[in-house]
Amino acid sequence: VTFQVPVGVCMLRVGADFELQSLACLDAPQFRPREIVNKFWLALSFYKAKLVTFNGRAFDMPLLELAAFRYGFSANEYYQNSRNRFNGPIDLHDWMTNFGASRMTGGLNLLAKLLGKPGKMDVTGEQVYQMYLEGKLQEINDYCLCDTLDTYFVFLRTRLLTGEVNLEQEAGLIAKAKALLVSKIGEFPVLRKYLDNWTDFASM
Repeated sequence: VTFQVPVGVCMLRVGADFELQSLACLDAPQFRPREIVNKFWLALSFYKAKLVTFNGRAFDMPLLELAAFRYGFSANEYYQNSRNRFNGPIDLHDWMTNFGASRMTGGLNLLAKLLGKPGKMDVTGEQVYQMYLEGKLQEINDYCLCDTLDTYFVFLRTRLLTGEVNLEQEAGLIAKAKALLVSKIGEFPVLRKYLDNWTDFASM
């Protein structure tokens, strides 16, 4: 991450009841690294919420921490608890592997597909740098947004495992999320493709 800057950061806001409330790709449509970093840390500070990522502890957060260092942005709220591996932000990769005790072959893509969500479609992570060189910032952010949505649905299922929601409540939250995504297609055209690749396999 010492040689990287963020060109795509997408975030979802989720309520205390786990309902999906909103989605955003930061600094769209310019996608300027400095502004992306500024908006990310401002959002995290404003909402004072529990941060949920997939493999964020190993990649996304070190990159954004270094970017905050580079640009001189405060991340006070985050640093109050981010160094507590077990009670700080939730890294779903850590959580699903018992904090590194087992391997998660397939990662987020596998877990999303197990739930009938799209997972990886046309783009995978190793393609992003070449896309950046080709000026495809919107396409990178589209990919990032779909990954972020997959993370939400995987997170929901982990809350079922912990007993914070039951299967019926999860189904209701998924239905509400799907309705929200349908309503946002005009703002985020990639959502049409995401929904076209959505199945109900997990409920069969």
